[in-house]
Amino acid sequence: MGAARDRSPPEGAILCEPEPEPTLFPSRDFRITDTHRIGQGSLQQKARDNIAAIRALKKLEGENRDATGDEKAVLARYAGWGALSGVFDWHPSPEWKQVAKELKDLLTDEEYESARASTPNAHFTSPLVIAAMWDAMRHLGLPKDAHILEPSMGAGHFFGMMPQDLSSSHRTGVELDSITARIAAKLYPDSTIFAKGFEETPLPDNYFDAVIGNVPFGNYAVHDPSYKRTLTRAIHDYFFAKSLGKLRPGAVMALITSRYTMDKQDDTIRAYLAGSADLLGAIRLPNTAFKGNAGTEVTTDILFLRKRLPGAEPAGHAWKKLETIDTEDGPVEVNEYFARHPQMMLGKMKLEGTMYRGGEPALVGELTPDLLRRAIEALPEGAYIPADRQRPLPRTSSRPRLSTA
Repeated sequence: MGAARDRSPPEGAILCEPEPEPTLFPSRDFRITDTHRIGQGSLQQKARDNIAAIRALKKLEGENRDATGDEKAVLARYAGWGALSGVFDWHPSPEWKQVAKELKDLLTDEEYESARASTPNAHFTSPLVIAAMWDAMRHLGLPKDAHILEPSMGAGHFFGMMPQDLSSSHRTGVELDSITARIAAKLYPDSTIFAKGFEETPLPDNYFDAVIGNVPFGNYAVHDPSYKRTLTRAIHDYFFAKSLGKLRPGAVMALITSRYTMDKQDDTIRAYLAGSADLLGAIRLPNTAFKGNAGTEVTTDILFLRKRLPGAEPAGHAWKKLETIDTEDGPVEVNEYFARHPQMMLGKMKLEGTMYRGGEPALVGELTPDLLRRAIEALPEGAYIPADRQRPLPRTSSRPRLSTA
């Protein structure tokens, strides 16, 4: 083994205190199983689950204690308000009046406004897709002791569904909404969780072994003077740019984004990412992939990138340009990667309405575990490049691990 390399975060970056040996101190972090029914139930059931989770959180905070296993099962069913935005209407419809009143009574004014502001992006990922993304990380060769970042974690379903053989990894999560971040902290007390915006979170550059998650979608800007305006004017572009900066060379990223990252005419973000990362592959999901869990219909892509080693030549797939493909509804422009690898689109491209507008290209079809498995097997096995020397354990202040600093 080579001499130890200093992987300590730079001054001002806060991560975690040294982790206890898992054999001596079993992790207190929650593990999601099928019995927890994550993503299942009607919108009314999800609203009731949300209220129950908030009540449990407030009780735990009032008593200043960790959650029991039963309480964590209640907290884990928190689904956010993305599909339930009617709760925040000035005059809620009859079906939402009771929930709206309970929510108002439960939350402080600041918490209420934070929850209301979260609705454009509080669309949590389905367990089927999360499990597939972890399978992909194992396929790429992610080690069991990796340092993993989730930049927009919601209530932490990616953490809860991490495979057992990766459970000795250290996990760092970021979540803007106060209630959601605090629920995540109760579910995953041995992870480091920042209750703030990604742009305000003090994380070291060139540090993490992997980034995984589902980034916010939308054509609205983020203020971060560390990045050029061309990279901050759309929130999903910004999350990709900053996430890449946090990866160490040789590390991998698996992020869900709307199809516009790959298919928009403006190639600024693709060119920026391609400047220091290689596209290992991409999987396009049908527009119903988020419908059951988040109540939305939107065509999404999972992008798999590896940060390039210093001095290495670009590798991976070409993905800056668009190409025209034929569909039963007529020609459609898609990213050149998908034009050359149509098997990585798990459905058929058509023109139909989306959650944003009508007559837009969309991928239609039924998402199945078998389709995801075959797509993952097409990714380059063992593409992750390990760090050549050991990393020291990072430092922090004392527990609890929820940070708003």
